[in-house]
Amino acid sequence: MKFYFLFALLAFCTKTSAAQLSNNTTIVSISFNETLQGYGSPGGNENDTIHNFQVAYEEGKNANDTMSFALQVNIADITKWLADPLHNAVCAGDVVEAGTTNGSSVAVGSEGSLHIFDGGVLPSHQLMMEYSLPFTSTSGNYTLYGVKHIPGNDCLNLLSQVTTLYVHVYDDDIETDSKEDKQIVRSGIVKIGAMGVISIVESLRIHGGTVADQIKGFLSFGLLLVGNILKNCLSMSAYDTNFWYLWANDGITGVLLDLIQRPSELELRLAMYIGNKTNNETSSVTVHRQMLPLSDFIMGDDNVTVYFGKHMQMSKTGIVGMIGKIYILYILLNIIYWFYCFYTTHYRYMICSTFSCTVYLTQISLISTLSLSDGININISFSLSARHNSFLPPGLNALGLDKILPKPVSQYGEIGNYPAGGLIGQHKLTAGSKMVKTIYTIPVGLDSVMLKWSMISTNTFIDVANGNNVDLQIEMVAMPLRLLQFLPPSTWIAPTYIHIDGNEHKISTLNDAIDMLKITSGGELTSDNSHRIFSAEIQLPAATSGAIHISLNCTAPASDFAMLDKEGTTFIHSTVRGSCYAEVIRLNEDGTVSTTSYKSERQNLLEIKA
Repeated sequence: MKFYFLFALLAFCTKTSAAQLSNNTTIVSISFNETLQGYGSPGGNENDTIHNFQVAYEEGKNANDTMSFALQVNIADITKWLADPLHNAVCAGDVVEAGTTNGSSVAVGSEGSLHIFDGGVLPSHQLMMEYSLPFTSTSGNYTLYGVKHIPGNDCLNLLSQVTTLYVHVYDDDIETDSKEDKQIVRSGIVKIGAMGVISIVESLRIHGGTVADQIKGFLSFGLLLVGNILKNCLSMSAYDTNFWYLWANDGITGVLLDLIQRPSELELRLAMYIGNKTNNETSSVTVHRQMLPLSDFIMGDDNVTVYFGKHMQMSKTGIVGMIGKIYILYILLNIIYWFYCFYTTHYRYMICSTFSCTVYLTQISLISTLSLSDGININISFSLSARHNSFLPPGLNALGLDKILPKPVSQYGEIGNYPAGGLIGQHKLTAGSKMVKTIYTIPVGLDSVMLKWSMISTNTFIDVANGNNVDLQIEMVAMPLRLLQFLPPSTWIAPTYIHIDGNEHKISTLNDAIDMLKITSGGELTSDNSHRIFSAEIQLPAATSGAIHISLNCTAPASDFAMLDKEGTTFIHSTVRGSCYAEVIRLNEDGTVSTTSYKSERQNLLEIKA
């Protein structure tokens, strides 16, 4: 499964520029191994089409005339490589070609090179990746020249195109004035197989600089590789998934409400976590969902309020609506609609689209009757403070990675509507309870293997010694990087927001998000599968007022987690009834050290996507 990661990262990125790394004098180098295999046959000319190459490939295959090469590709300085118009990488390795090396392996000459998209986007919407591999055999001197033709407007065949190389072999012993006049002695096609893609990922090595430098260098490399493809290939925003969610817990009633705009439909998702007033144990965990047509989505004029039809709206001051109401008429008309579309053979698209509108308008006109289920009423007002945090490190944002990585932005506040509080069905949220509102986008192409995270959001602590409420708040979104072979297996990026002693701390730079936090447990199950454990060590930057170290340990019974979603091979498990314990060690301004313990029981969000 590892090869999915490389193409998830490289095949869905946007372009960056060398200038964005120009202020960093650290030299970061990249190397990887690449093996392509195929077949070739005699002949060829400069006007060969892809069809001609395919004919040469089939003729070579029938004759078992193999053509292949195995390379180590080296980029000595990623910053200079980005600035180089040719984007030249040095290639070393071996070539095997039936007609010129008699099937033997010969070394690539010292001028072996790979130019990546050196021409930008051509007028034909094609991108060029050019391999030039000189070699010498017993029969003479040759150059294997191969090009990957990647049409920028053909996304569906992107994977096959970036793994297919169309090859000419030139006779270098015949002197000519230009490359176009050189004699082509062989033609063919070589390809990267599935195992070859895996070997690229496993062979990837990055040297120089800090871990943060290496991550930025790797991502900049990936961004350039396919930036022009996506620019000319599709509207990425049309394939994004957008989330607006709110969570709160007053100790008894807990709620996690998601409004989700997927590429093809809308989803309302409500997870409810209800505690027992007598013993504070969790009495029920339920998840309610409702799917809506994409046409129901409206963004308000304030660019904040979102409407999911007449079912739900979330504004800057609250969320009001209903989830789970089912209409008999809606079900019947949709059955008729799909039956009609399935058996319509002429003008299907026009007829079904018109009929869909008719179904929707009829549903709205009779929406007050024929109800099968009353659904769950939601009316939650809230007051947001000025405190907020963005969880994408600015260094990655500057590289253009906000287009390909989630950028969660949280706002912090309290449940309003004094004295009634919030209403979720028959349950109430106490006015004044802490709440968090978060928005983020999952960009197109992020494979489930790559996009994993562990999350802690806690905001209701008391001092263990005296029972007093304190202002300690911690929200952390931690992403494991164990899939990047060149990094230590324990590497995480963990942007974190902390409010303590009346001060805000935002661990947001890439260096700080790696170096100042250590994730010791990311939500894994205990050996008896009874609980999930989340824990971290946090060192806040030293200041004139001293330094602070926080040991955070959170847990919840496995039965308190709701399985919210399945994405590929990963699952999202969430609860808002986690218990957290924090030990805070302060090195005070006068040089004294103090230790204070805090706890927050059954009132915290814990989430793992793995």
